[in-house]
Amino acid sequence: MDNKNTISNLKNELPGIIIKSEGVEYHTECKNNKECLKAIREILDNEATEEQIVHFKQNIDKCLPCIDNYNLEVSIRKVLCDKIQKIPVPSELINSIRAKIEEI
Repeated sequence: MDNKNTISNLKNELPGIIIKSEGVEYHTECKNNKECLKAIREILDNEATEEQIVHFKQNIDKCLPCIDNYNLEVSIRKVLCDKIQKIPVPSELINSIRAKIEEI
């Protein structure tokens, strides 16, 4: 079994503790899960503050739930980008939308 699977199994078996693997301590629970997920999304959207980026870089390698959330968000975005088709919008439609916006 590889190291990643071992860590994931330990996370499920030992919630809320710190586990050590190859000299690195990993937290199995995130005390700020909602805030961390929000920060991960803002970082991936290039909307994060410098403070969020610094905090993320300092803590991502120690928090298993945040590592999982980051990897999930990256995977979802990759799948969406691969599946979404870019279709050119007719200029008539663009002009019509602009005109309606200007009326407001």
